[in-house]
Amino acid sequence: MFFTAIVPAIFAVSIVSPFFTRFSRISFIVSLLSFMVPVAIASLLIMFLSVISIITLTCCFHTKIFMALHKNLEKGSQGVYDMNEFRKIQGLVGADKI
Repeated sequence: MFFTAIVPAIFAVSIVSPFFTRFSRISFIVSLLSFMVPVAIASLLIMFLSVISIITLTCCFHTKIFMALHKNLEKGSQGVYDMNEFRKIQGLVGADKI
């Protein structure tokens, strides 16, 4: 992400560098980076939060399936297999004819 902030600054400076003195060229680079670095940090933060939310949702869904399978294993040891309980947890309530 930091790479995306540096490349446009270098490209912009290479285009307009003949028109700048050395001091103004450095201030131009600093101003470009001061704009691009927060954008890169914000995009990293958004990417991090989306990964965390995907992991959280995946773990919650797998926990529901695991609990349903565990209930079926307990019932299965007694000789009763209840797939309707598993379908309810999956959200397939009333899906008897699959």
